[in-house]
Parts: sequence; C-alpha cells; structure tokens
Amino acid sequence: MFPVCVVRCALCVVRCVLSAPYLDIVRDVRAAASTTPVAIYHVSGEYAMLWHAAAAGAFGLVEGVNEALMGAKRAGASILLTYFTPLLLKHIREQQDKERAAALAESQPRA
Repeated sequence: MFPVCVVRCALCVVRCVLSAPYLDIVRDVRAAASTTPVAIYHVSGEYAMLWHAAAAGAFGLVEGVNEALMGAKRAGASILLTYFTPLLLKHIREQQDKERAAALAESQPRA
C-alpha cells in the first residue's frame, strides 16, 4: 500500500488522529514499516475540539485527551505529540504526589 520510501524512512508522521480513517492509516503505516517509529500529533482543530467538548461537559479533559492518545497508541503510534503535554504532565505529577502521600501515610506508625 505504501511506497518503498516509507519503509526506509527514519520517522513516519501522521496527523489528525482523532478520526477513525487516520487511525487506520497509523495502523497501515505501522504494518508497512514495523521497525520505523510512527508519530502522531494533534493539530490545533483537534485541540480546540477536545477542549470545547470537555468545557461543555461531554467528558473530562484529561480523560478525553488520554483516550485520544491511547487510541493512537493502540493503532501503532510510538511517538505521541500534543498541545496537551503540559496538562498531562501536571496531571501525572499530581497523581504521583497523591500516591506518595498515601504511601507515606501507610508507613507511619498508628497511635
């Protein structure tokens, strides 16, 4: 399906990953170039769509972004680029802080 140059490239990049046809392309690129990293990125329209849908209460923003990125990962992407990186890193840090605090509380002797 893809030309030989795709198989020999250093990196394949697919954009617009929220819609099913593009996830199919990610899957097909991964199959054609199994040893080549496949990257996806959110374009600004996808960023706005996720942001506004979350603001309207359709879903939580972090959950929606995670689902979109995990869909791309399941399709075969090995590199995920998004405008939401700062938000996701903040969320990960907060989760780690909660886990550390819980572990510390468990390790304290109870009176």
